[in-house]
Amino acid sequence: MIVAFIACLCWSIAIFPVTIAVQKLGHQPVNFFRHLIAFVVLGILVFLLQPHFINHLFNCGSFNLLLIFTSGCLGLVLSDVLRLRALNHLGIKTVSFFSACQPAIGFLFGWLFLNEQQNLIGVAGLVLTITGLILFTQFNYQSTNTRPNLKELLLLVLCLLAQGLSLVFSKMAIIKTYGLLQPYEIAYIRIIGAVVCMLGIALFNKKLVRWTKDLLQNKNKANIYFFTSTFLGNITAVCCSLYALSVLPSVVAQSIFSLAPFFILVINHLYKKEKLKPLQVIAAIISITGVYLVLWQKEWLEKL
Repeated sequence: MIVAFIACLCWSIAIFPVTIAVQKLGHQPVNFFRHLIAFVVLGILVFLLQPHFINHLFNCGSFNLLLIFTSGCLGLVLSDVLRLRALNHLGIKTVSFFSACQPAIGFLFGWLFLNEQQNLIGVAGLVLTITGLILFTQFNYQSTNTRPNLKELLLLVLCLLAQGLSLVFSKMAIIKTYGLLQPYEIAYIRIIGAVVCMLGIALFNKKLVRWTKDLLQNKNKANIYFFTSTFLGNITAVCCSLYALSVLPSVVAQSIFSLAPFFILVINHLYKKEKLKPLQVIAAIISITGVYLVLWQKEWLEKL
């Protein structure tokens, strides 16, 4: 549980340097090199911690490998690309509003694919979590002049579905390879899938040479920002999130991960001295209460 909150905190901190890096270089090269750097760094750690990783890789089964690769492509490539597109076309308020429903998607996919069951207290906690997030997005962001259209809204929904499926496929792989692959090994295989996918995109668009040149020349002095975001987001947060998935139901982990906006709010308050609005605090209390009920639903059911 603590590891899930660490993952959420790392993602929340990483969004600041990665936002600056994207402004300096663009989201495609930043994402590609973040995953490539994570592939190298995490690869070194994996082989140091698990010298028999290659044997584990071949022994875990082709179907499980396909699950993990697909999880990486969905969660680290497709979902990310669609989310950035949605931010450009729909604005942060619309994207945040729809993203608040991510725990419900986690609940649905967990029930469909993993047979995860929730009691009434868990469902009530899920509703509170989503309600708090929706209230937070409505009060925290100013409305934009961007007019939503059906195509962009459908792509945003596809983004959320891809993220939800990514977590479920990772959870399925963790269950099926229990005792054989460690969470950090699964995280590394996901990154391999993402790098292969993004490398194919870069070669198809004939942009790999230009992106590499920008990296080597430290264009706009962006390297420090995506190196920092890589360590926090692509390595630490991803490994922690997969460990959390290995010990928690997917809907519980997803509910904790969904608290990232509130972590960002606190970081903004501490770092940029932004004042906390009463409605923001109320929304945070509602969502945190919901996550508390999701986490401790069995204990509360026994008390009742």
